[in-house]
Amino acid sequence: MATLSNLGALINFKLAQGATWQNDFKWIDKTNNTPINLAGYTAKLEIRNKPGGNVLYHTSSTANGEITLDEQNGIFKIEIPAVATEAFNFKVAHYDFEAYSGSRVYRIAQGSVELNKEVTK
Repeated sequence: MATLSNLGALINFKLAQGATWQNDFKWIDKTNNTPINLAGYTAKLEIRNKPGGNVLYHTSSTANGEITLDEQNGIFKIEIPAVATEAFNFKVAHYDFEAYSGSRVYRIAQGSVELNKEVTK
């Protein structure tokens, strides 16, 4: 689990093609070191060919159920199913992860995603 007190943290990942990918982000208030209450928040993560790129490889969100919230503990739980990662065919892509509360947008994290190609089919 990545614990974040600074928004927009640069975190790079390796993702196994054909396997379920799970990761948690814990968002804390850096002034008092307590979790941000996520009641009323939604979130979205996109993986693209490059920052600002036009090729969208995947979207995870609270709307599609791939992101769930542990509101009281400030935790975003992300799970990309194996059926989705199996279709990935990039070497390195880029993501950012945003949280939304009303009209406010927070970039929680960003970075690269390196795909480890699947051998077993």
